[in-house]
Amino acid sequence: MITTAKFKKLHSQIEFLPGMTPEQFAQQIWLELQTSKVVQTIGVDQNLSRNEFWDRVSENVGDCMLLSEDPVTGERIGEKWLEIRYDSSIQNAYRHSKNAQPLHTDGSYVGDSPYISFFFCINQAEKGGATVFLDSDDLIALLKDQDPALLDDLCQTTVCFAKDKDFKRRPIIDFDEFGSNLNFNYYCVDPKETDFAKELVERFHHFLQTEVVAANKAYPIKLKPGEAVFFHDDRLIHGRNSFEATKDSERFFWKSALKLKPSYS
Repeated sequence: MITTAKFKKLHSQIEFLPGMTPEQFAQQIWLELQTSKVVQTIGVDQNLSRNEFWDRVSENVGDCMLLSEDPVTGERIGEKWLEIRYDSSIQNAYRHSKNAQPLHTDGSYVGDSPYISFFFCINQAEKGGATVFLDSDDLIALLKDQDPALLDDLCQTTVCFAKDKDFKRRPIIDFDEFGSNLNFNYYCVDPKETDFAKELVERFHHFLQTEVVAANKAYPIKLKPGEAVFFHDDRLIHGRNSFEATKDSERFFWKSALKLKPSYS
């Protein structure tokens, strides 16, 4: 696994210990996010209140964002929490289906990003349903080996992703002082984009499906009820394995996003 100088590892865990306050727990998460791209929390009582516990934790880790969307229209509704819940009555929405979700970044069309995505588990499917991650640096190494021409195009071509009234225009892969960044959602490419950009999105999606997903090169994390995961959205690409469900809410997460505080006090 390749990591940058800032990010020492892809995945780490923080345990909620007896007697720990939400603020102390938040500080541990914040510290771990300085060097890990994905931070999984364990040991939290699944019956703790979302409002009384996870609001306090997340609001001490960073400034929470109001990115929740209507499940049918996709329009922003100005709320912090968004359901990722199996619901057989809602069609054509990955967050309510039991299908595998293609690799993507959450903030592909969010102008005010990058940010930290996070969600915690209420119910987990008995079979399947793991969230899968691929480090941006590992993806670049794979592209260098398998398709260097595609890597060049991904780094040199500006692509616009858009949804509702929001959009972001930048290369799918670029770099800053801390390493590589990703920005991608196969289903949200701006319909006004150039033919070359649309073809590039198709090429990259095909590469991810065949060389990453089908080859089992993504890193799975299957959360248990009460567990959560915080991750640097643009420092990796993530998706979801399919799962089995016969009842609504059989797999149920609450999801939100935040801007990481520059320092913890």
